[in-house]
Amino acid sequence: DDVKELQLSLNALGFNTGKVDGIYGETTERAVREFQRNSGLASDGIFGPSTLAAMRNLQHLLTDKVSRVFPDPHRDQQSAISIFKNRKIAVDLNMQVETRGSGALAQEMEVGRDLGMRLGNLLELLGADVFYLGRINSRNRRVLNGLEDAVELYIGFRLSSDPNTNLCGSRVFYQRLYNEVERDSQALARAIQEEIIRSLGSQDLGIKPCDFKLKIKSIIPATLVMPLFITNPKEKALLDQEIFRQKIAVAAFDGIKNYLQAL
Repeated sequence: DDVKELQLSLNALGFNTGKVDGIYGETTERAVREFQRNSGLASDGIFGPSTLAAMRNLQHLLTDKVSRVFPDPHRDQQSAISIFKNRKIAVDLNMQVETRGSGALAQEMEVGRDLGMRLGNLLELLGADVFYLGRINSRNRRVLNGLEDAVELYIGFRLSSDPNTNLCGSRVFYQRLYNEVERDSQALARAIQEEIIRSLGSQDLGIKPCDFKLKIKSIIPATLVMPLFITNPKEKALLDQEIFRQKIAVAAFDGIKNYLQAL
């Protein structure tokens, strides 16, 4: 029935309704209030026309095959909506950089694309204008071809790889420009790395400068997130888990949020 559909949709977006029983009880009402608060609506617990419209606007997220976990809306007091609303962020699904041992393995590219999509979904949910670079087939996705308005941030995902299968850990690269934008890129990389390490508990390999081949003309803060080594058996096993991939995306999301809050 309608309440069950509502509960399923809220749970898919990470707003916990408890048991999907078709009953609009206290837990479901609390989930509706949290959704309304994070959508910039009056948090009255009434699933009226405006809340229904906000839910329908996210239909492409609900029908996407990628499972997702929404960041905890109670982690800070400042509305995430106010931080991300109308921010223009590029997410590179096929980032090419020169880093030691980063081979273009098919699975490496697939996981990187999946992580980028997960991050993009979270950013869109909070009101950001997300532009996707690289091959993408999902409908309702804008692809940035270097001709659109300048974006504010540039985020890419790749997995680390190395012949030494014992190497492990997380690192974030930032764009080397020798100017103020490089300092901004460094701050963004540091914010993301801190959340990655806090969330995953992985070995901290730090942040490092790198020469990026960006697919846009604008000079903006840019980072490449390399969360784990796909050539390490233990880390590969983690990357095979969808819930762990979502954990990475949420950590990157939180890092971006922390960076924007500090501006």
